[in-house]
Amino acid sequence: DGARAASPKKAPGRAASPRGVRKSSGPAPAPGPAPGPGPGLEHDFEAEVSRCSQALQYWAKCVTTAHIREMRSLKRPPPQVAKIFEAIALLLEESGVRPTNYRKLLSDNLAGRLAGVDPASITASEGSRLRNLLEGVDVRQEQIARSFPPALGLATWCECLSAFLSRTSASWRAAHAEGALPYPQSSSQESARDEPLPTAGPQAAALAINGRSASHLDVEPDLSRLSPEELLAVSELTVTLPEVGSVVFHGLTDCAELDIDKMVVLKKGYVLVYPDSKTKPPAGQGLNKRSTVTMYQCFPPGEAVIDEDNMDYKNKIQKMTEENSACTFLDYNCQTGVWKFEVDHF
Repeated sequence: DGARAASPKKAPGRAASPRGVRKSSGPAPAPGPAPGPGPGLEHDFEAEVSRCSQALQYWAKCVTTAHIREMRSLKRPPPQVAKIFEAIALLLEESGVRPTNYRKLLSDNLAGRLAGVDPASITASEGSRLRNLLEGVDVRQEQIARSFPPALGLATWCECLSAFLSRTSASWRAAHAEGALPYPQSSSQESARDEPLPTAGPQAAALAINGRSASHLDVEPDLSRLSPEELLAVSELTVTLPEVGSVVFHGLTDCAELDIDKMVVLKKGYVLVYPDSKTKPPAGQGLNKRSTVTMYQCFPPGEAVIDEDNMDYKNKIQKMTEENSACTFLDYNCQTGVWKFEVDHF
């Protein structure tokens, strides 16, 4: 079960790393005379890499030896777990790994190898292959927790990496076309303003969220009281507008740079997450994930509904809710006006 040293790859512009661990040496020059990015784009890319590296190192610690050994005991992993193994084999340059011999990948030192992965060294072609493997809803942490819980730590680690690739998706396309370095690029000054990056780190982002007053949203837990590491994995994030409604984002959410005030809109009778669709990540990432929505003061129009009509009106609400294929009706009460449903994504 020992780790196998990866054969040196002769990819242009990057030296092979021993034992399949990528050296944290920053992005290598692309072949040919591709122009480099300006200082602003380089700074943004370095900030993305730093944040992703921090998250990957944190979640690598959660991949325990006991879980690795449980995964290694599988004769044939579930299909969604196999996709995660394939992605990790690609990252760690384990080219000989196949669905029938994943045990070669799952050595006891896997967590240390994951902690050493440098997202800046991922090539454009690797980024494209990884996104194809990791962007499906079937490999999200909620699905893995149901199918094979010991792989949950790996799934969350991969989800952090997938979010990084998603945020730099435009640059991966540019790299395919031009051989350019993977720096995030804005299509216009307006889009850059729509997605501001905090300049003082995760704690500053949390303080800004907690200190806002315009929308009066309550956020649980209090993000301003969390450490930078804790902000990377907030469990059951809950956003509430008193007397209007609430949203519980299930599982673990990276809140380090979330601007919840811009991303969540709660008004009487409806909820909107990511009002600007251009900023919405793929399903399963960010706030675009499985959530439970509770709306208050959703009373029937006109006069109060009498007892014998309660069920008829409740059935109408259920039908209306489930017309959206991503929604599952949970409950509605005509007397209290409380409407509750679950969404797979927004």
